[in-house]
Amino acid sequence: MKSSALAIAIAGYLFAPITSQAGPQDAALVGKWALTGMKLAGQEIDCPGELPLPPGVPDIIKQYAKCNAGESIQLSKRKTRGTYYEDITNIPTTSPNGTWTAIKEKQVDATKTLPEIPAANYMIFDDSDNTNDPQVYLYDLSRNKKTLTISKSVGLQGVRYPVELILTKQK
Repeated sequence: MKSSALAIAIAGYLFAPITSQAGPQDAALVGKWALTGMKLAGQEIDCPGELPLPPGVPDIIKQYAKCNAGESIQLSKRKTRGTYYEDITNIPTTSPNGTWTAIKEKQVDATKTLPEIPAANYMIFDDSDNTNDPQVYLYDLSRNKKTLTISKSVGLQGVRYPVELILTKQK
């Protein structure tokens, strides 16, 4: 009886080691980011601009196919959490402000017998007017910390369309 409990504990340790770390790069994310480009379904544009979409694309997707001039997001950091203000039409919020959190998910291979799964960075935007529906995006911060790409798949039931917003750090 004791040996089976020990085996279960060891298996749990070896095969379920996904860990979350809140904001290892939070300081680099703080600041004003201007929307300078976007990608949707394999096409890329500079902002302002609009992607040509094939016929039959649902209206909900069409709203993600354009970006306007002067859109940006301001990320601030307080002691316990981050706050944001944004005017980006491709971030579906009911209010232009709220709180944000950056999370890094990393697969840790305790036994070193399996390949390590690459880390994924997530940014969670929690709208101040609708706190029951936080929006989660993958994000990638360039090595020089001047370009931030946030990604999300959008769509209705069925086909999903990957949208990437490309932002540039402002001084």
